[in-house]
Amino acid sequence: LRALASRLQVARETEATRISRELHDEIGQLLTSLKIDLSRLQSICPREEPENECSAALRESTMAMNQQIDAAVGFVRRISAELRPGVLDKLGLVAALEWQSSEIQKRTGLDVKVESDVDDGSLGELLSVTLFRIAQEALTNVVRHAQAHSVEIGLAISGEDIVLTVHDDGAGITSEAVESGESLGIIGMFERTMLITGRLSIEGASGHGTTLTVTAPLTPANEVVDENTAR
Repeated sequence: LRALASRLQVARETEATRISRELHDEIGQLLTSLKIDLSRLQSICPREEPENECSAALRESTMAMNQQIDAAVGFVRRISAELRPGVLDKLGLVAALEWQSSEIQKRTGLDVKVESDVDDGSLGELLSVTLFRIAQEALTNVVRHAQAHSVEIGLAISGEDIVLTVHDDGAGITSEAVESGESLGIIGMFERTMLITGRLSIEGASGHGTTLTVTAPLTPANEVVDENTAR
């Protein structure tokens, strides 16, 4: 079952990568072309003093449409990056965690720091992607529930294991909330941890925040090497 779940996880990430690429390449290019066409449309009516009613309305409308296109381009880029951050494939897990932390910080004002002594080159794809998704979900939970001001993300090697920690200074999760089975986010993190034959603990104390710890072997026993097989 774990081997099957591992293959399904790889297949899901592969599909997310494909959708992300198509969003960025196809829709992104289409929106860019549309913006270029609008810019040409603006030049049809030369600037005059005083500007006639028609040209003024055209210029105002095209400027407003340009702003809407810029917003759409930003939305496409954000969704594409969330589906599969390009930095994760190009630069590795640490860079992806730093990118995600920066995005969270810009959107929420939460102070997020990443500390790592891990060489990304030593990590397999399944391990990197899984740890990134767990950290991503942990940050989402902090933003939604923790009422925190800062978060520290740590990545370290301990013997034959890699250890991911996410600690916030928020209200602190209760043991009842962890064990209730009502949080789909927490369930998802436990399931992802099982895929890399790891261990997950979530501990909180009122007024002292919450600490999530994932400990997993550097080479998970069920890691899928051949993506074509997973497809």
